[in-house]
Amino acid sequence: MTQKNLKCNVPKEFKGLKISKSCTFFLKDTPSNIFPLLCPKREFDWVDGWECDIVYSESGYAEKGCVFTTCFQPEGFAAWIMTDYHKDTHLRVVKTCQNKFLLEWEFDLIEINGKGTELKMIYTMTGLTETGNDYVKNTMNIIFPQLMDRLEKSMNYFLMTGKKLIVP
Repeated sequence: MTQKNLKCNVPKEFKGLKISKSCTFFLKDTPSNIFPLLCPKREFDWVDGWECDIVYSESGYAEKGCVFTTCFQPEGFAAWIMTDYHKDTHLRVVKTCQNKFLLEWEFDLIEINGKGTELKMIYTMTGLTETGNDYVKNTMNIIFPQLMDRLEKSMNYFLMTGKKLIVP
């Protein structure tokens, strides 16, 4: 059986724009309490407006190979996979949004002498089309700082109160 090459309308001279940014949160809790919150199912507990569908997970929660989907505006449908999962220390998820971008989001948790945890994140987006390149520029320059601020406030609020921070 032979396969045909499909035409995907991506010009051969196209070059994806790749931008990487990092940030660090200080959280007043232990990695063992914070790490489970970095789960698509657990995010319902602490991220206002979070919605996803778990497509595959042996445990029903975050684990290597966990696949889930989201559909938020303006990006639309996106598929995610957890490519690395090291309990309480490291997590990497990869997200793709058809004809727009690929995102790699890496998390490292480092306990600070029993005083709390540094949550270090690296957020790398690569455009898959010219439209995707524009989306990457906008996201990394405008949306990324807002997203990180919202996540830090939401996670700290949840860790302190056990409740979801409702963001206006």
